[in-house]
Amino acid sequence: MNPNHPLRTMTTLKQGLLFVLLLPACIGMCMSARAYGHAAAAGIIHPGGLSAQADSGRVSMLTAAEAPSAVAAGNGQRASRNTMKAPTQPDWRHYRMAGPYETVARDGAFAHTKQGSERDMFAALACARLAGTAKDNADREACEANALAIINAYAQTLEGFDGHDAPLCAIQGFWLVRAMTLMRAHAVPAWAAMLRRAMLPMMQRFEAASPYANGNWGAIVNRLRMACGIFLEDSALYQASVDYFLNANDNGSLPRYVGPTGQCQESGRDQAHAQLGLGAQCDICEMAWSRGDDLWGAFDNRLMKGMEYTARYNLGHPVPFETWTDCTGLYCDWTEPGSMGRGRIRDIYRKPYDHYTRVKHQAMPYTRRLLALQARAEKRGEMRPGMEADEFTARGVKEGVRLHRVFTYPAPAGAPLKHDYVVSVRPRSSEEWTQVDTYRAKVNAAVGCNKHSVSEISYALFDFTGDVFVRVVCKKRKFKSARIRPAYRGVMANVQNDSTVQFLLFQPENVSVEFDGDITDNLLLFTSKPPVGKETARLQAAGEKRQFVYYAPGFYGQDTVRISSNSTVYLAGGAYFTGTFAIEDATNVTILGRGIARPENGYEGCHVHRSSNVLIDGLVVNTCPVGESDGVTLRDVRSISHPGWGDGLNVFASSNVVYDRVFCRNSDDCTTAYATRKGFRGSTRNVTMRNSTLWADVAHPIFIGLHGNAERGDTIENLRYENIDILGQAEPQVDYQGCLAINCGDNNLVRNVTFDNIRIEQILQGSLFHVRVGYNRKYCTAPGRGVEGVVFRNIRYNGELPRSLSVISGYDGGRNVRGVSFEGLRVNGRLLHDRMEGKPAWYATADYVPMYVGPHAADITFCADARHGLASRSLAYCSRQTDRALESLRPYDFTMMPRNILRGDTAWNLRKASPEEWCSGFWPGILWMDFAYNRSEAVRKAAEGYTAALMPVLEKPVFDHDLGFIAIGSMLKGYEATQNEAYRRTALRAADSLATLFNPAVGTLLSWPRHVKDYGGHNTIMDNMMNLELLFWASEHGGSRRLRDMAVRHAETTMQHQFRADGSCYHVAVYNPVSGRFVKGVTHQGYADNSMWSRGQAWAVYGYTMVYRYTRDPRFLAFARKVADTYLKRLRETSDDCIPRWDMDAPDDVKDVSAACIVASALLELADYLPANQSARYRGFAVETLGQLATPRYREQGGRPAAAGQASLAFLLHSTGHHPAGTEVDAGIVYADYYYIEALSRLYGSGK
Repeated sequence: MNPNHPLRTMTTLKQGLLFVLLLPACIGMCMSARAYGHAAAAGIIHPGGLSAQADSGRVSMLTAAEAPSAVAAGNGQRASRNTMKAPTQPDWRHYRMAGPYETVARDGAFAHTKQGSERDMFAALACARLAGTAKDNADREACEANALAIINAYAQTLEGFDGHDAPLCAIQGFWLVRAMTLMRAHAVPAWAAMLRRAMLPMMQRFEAASPYANGNWGAIVNRLRMACGIFLEDSALYQASVDYFLNANDNGSLPRYVGPTGQCQESGRDQAHAQLGLGAQCDICEMAWSRGDDLWGAFDNRLMKGMEYTARYNLGHPVPFETWTDCTGLYCDWTEPGSMGRGRIRDIYRKPYDHYTRVKHQAMPYTRRLLALQARAEKRGEMRPGMEADEFTARGVKEGVRLHRVFTYPAPAGAPLKHDYVVSVRPRSSEEWTQVDTYRAKVNAAVGCNKHSVSEISYALFDFTGDVFVRVVCKKRKFKSARIRPAYRGVMANVQNDSTVQFLLFQPENVSVEFDGDITDNLLLFTSKPPVGKETARLQAAGEKRQFVYYAPGFYGQDTVRISSNSTVYLAGGAYFTGTFAIEDATNVTILGRGIARPENGYEGCHVHRSSNVLIDGLVVNTCPVGESDGVTLRDVRSISHPGWGDGLNVFASSNVVYDRVFCRNSDDCTTAYATRKGFRGSTRNVTMRNSTLWADVAHPIFIGLHGNAERGDTIENLRYENIDILGQAEPQVDYQGCLAINCGDNNLVRNVTFDNIRIEQILQGSLFHVRVGYNRKYCTAPGRGVEGVVFRNIRYNGELPRSLSVISGYDGGRNVRGVSFEGLRVNGRLLHDRMEGKPAWYATADYVPMYVGPHAADITFCADARHGLASRSLAYCSRQTDRALESLRPYDFTMMPRNILRGDTAWNLRKASPEEWCSGFWPGILWMDFAYNRSEAVRKAAEGYTAALMPVLEKPVFDHDLGFIAIGSMLKGYEATQNEAYRRTALRAADSLATLFNPAVGTLLSWPRHVKDYGGHNTIMDNMMNLELLFWASEHGGSRRLRDMAVRHAETTMQHQFRADGSCYHVAVYNPVSGRFVKGVTHQGYADNSMWSRGQAWAVYGYTMVYRYTRDPRFLAFARKVADTYLKRLRETSDDCIPRWDMDAPDDVKDVSAACIVASALLELADYLPANQSARYRGFAVETLGQLATPRYREQGGRPAAAGQASLAFLLHSTGHHPAGTEVDAGIVYADYYYIEALSRLYGSGK
């Protein structure tokens, strides 16, 4: 088995890794209940040295089956669950090595190395531990010699890990590295060479194929990565492990393995795997702790929550559970915790308990109770030992029994069957095989030389729960090899002989079984969970006052079955139709069951025309078009076609269409999104396809945009395709290539299209991507209007490079392609992005695809991950908006500054630049930041003009504290971009002017001189924290040191008086101007004096983060975190997303986007000042905020799309200026845009 295959199942683990599945889960935590002490080696604490003393006792707990004397006799026997007694200690001094092996694997050609390599590598660790604790010199020398013999043997011999389960070889690999670490004093260069030769390549392959469905795999591999990084003293490798733990888009990273409630990614699977993954995560935290990095505390002690959740459930208590959506889409169906293995407690809890309770002073009541039970189990001799970790059973906890059942549906007489294969199935719990009927279907498969040929294939369907074995016997041919696709699903073909293959399914899949690579007569297997029962469906229909129609198993020959409104049609398994189910001008229609509807002409089987609220579940068809309909869902629908124009699942002029778990093998496009076409009129919006498999024998797997109403101009928008496997494309015509294709014609506008987590296998003829505005005169009457906002995220291609280029190209200057982002694109495992290592600066990233980027295509970016893709994509959007705004402002009057766009308007309202207009500096600042991104000379000249217009304003005597805002956005941003001395000098004079507002008796700047009488004293508003930046900056760029001192004192005084005990702030602090005494805290723009005005709190978060930037005083860093935490806590309590209400105590729900932008920018900077485990939460929230701000909810008026000429010129809408005064409520405001583009620039720069 190719170790590069991104396979995901645990098949071999289930069949062969009994000690992994049935024994405890954590190598670094595998010390029964003993302390896991710290030990230093050569000034660095290494993972293998963390527990030498404590582990020696645990080594003696291993069963005789793991001792050398028992190897020949065999192992794997277990005592009863509650009567296991402590075994005798194995004599590790005389261990006989089974290897060494050149290639280690757990399956495939080298499966025979599995048990021997496990014993060898664990024996090395056991001997190394005992050598460090033995009191007898002879024993110590013997153990030391044995450990070194094993280590040196593998160092000289081991070349790599192989097989489907190669990542799981990281389990024994970790043992070996730990042994090497303990024996570090005896290390020779061959040790490090072996790690780089044999182990690091496996980790690189794993990363190239990531994400993996089994989160424990990622944790296990990352544990080995960190151990190798520490042993090799490779700081980059170590940091890569930390980064993976915190940030990886893989189910093995901490935030993707443990949710906020403590539920784990594998909690719904079973408790063995959940604890296996948690144990590995604990090891990683402990190794990092030994290096001074606190990963235990990451994401608000997220791992602690995972341990508590798992302890609670395994003690027999109920736990909250939500269906988990993992990042592969494979494990998204569990609706309750997995009860398999419940109560089988692994020895992984002691170390996290000690850390969280003693170091962090957290309560872990369920873990404490669990450890008390474990202590009693140890006294009673009930611990079941094992290499990974020990285990005991909690008495009285009921372990679930997984029901392994198969449901087959005999074909009716008259149905077209094909007898090339004998398909038999049996559940894991049975030895009895049941034969499944195989049907005939035609396909138009590629046969080489640019030709296709219609051939007959076989397909079969059955349902099951639990695990099922499948056996396929070829009756008419002998074969040499067999494969099961999609490869990503990880189903392993176990070839029994030259006519039989057998495999295991542990969850429903739609797969293709192929022999000797032949796709012209393959076998398609369609499996699902059992459908809802007939009587349940009948009762539900009655409750909804629907007609219920039942079709029993049998052959039905009518041409058309018309379904009226308010109907539920139930098709029993074994019901075969030669006609089409016609859903026309109907509403509230459901088709359920396991029927087949395949007319002999090769078209349809079902169609949905001008209908709404339609569900089709479990139907096998030729094709199923949806036209001019709304609210249509197809689930578990399979489409196979062979004739010309045999499109599988077309969408015409429809909205809110969902395809889930569909399979398509078609003789034309598998699925399309068109507008007006074939009598259906209108635009197409909100189409989602997920968890599906597509195979285009001809044309495109996914095709968008060709057809519409050229006179009116339709829109095709908000399309999402996620978690899809594409098995192939074989299209010789260049105009119709592209697995993921948009060809915009007929005056259509295509926008907001996302392709996410898509795996593409070998392309026989075709290309990966095709994004064009074109004019196909064969089918269109006009070119398209444009394509904008297309995201290709986590697309992976494995196979020979396509012979045809991918294409991105516009039609002309007015009909272009803009804003196409590739995020995490991998071609044969290589991550392609603009900053990738080894790419010459003059090379286009597109060349590596390969891809042609033609004329009239702009803002095409390749980013390493979604985070930087979001930044790049959003900055491109801001750049486009800036260009539009500048065009609208011609001819320029540089003294007139954009201020706001009120609700319902689209153009900027302008204000004259003046000391009184506090927002004057934001527009120049936006232009300078846009110039830093796109280097546009036109933008630079505009920025210079608007900045120059503010110089006279800044030379005037200070009006109020807002002088800082004006200077920072214009002069400081301009100086950063150009180093123009005139900007520096102007900024210095402005700082001196601002400083005249400082009152030494109070210790702050006076904010509003005009309001001293109104407030009865010296007033300082929270906004003023922002303006301290001008004073700090000036003191570092030629200004007086006293400016810095003023700024520090202002920050200290504000910190002392202007915050409540919970960390929330008053908008205005009033002081006695003579004595400096704090008088009161009040509001000006908030809801009430005691409420939390969101933008005020945002100013505080930003302000104290900025103060720390200039002072590096830990007091200010700590306070920035405090006020940030207060903001985040209150936000979670009061908002439905990351965008706050204008005031978090106000009764209405008016949003303030500006506050969100300020906080996002601040948190990205704050994260840079914190260690990785503490920064991830702040950076993650900032990225989440920016992601939400990139949606139509905050970019378009009322969330409704507008034509380009009618869209607002602001980046963002829905900010609130002065709510109590009723001004700028729910508007686009210039300072929101300023902090938005600043936040994006910071995020974008973090990838450099």
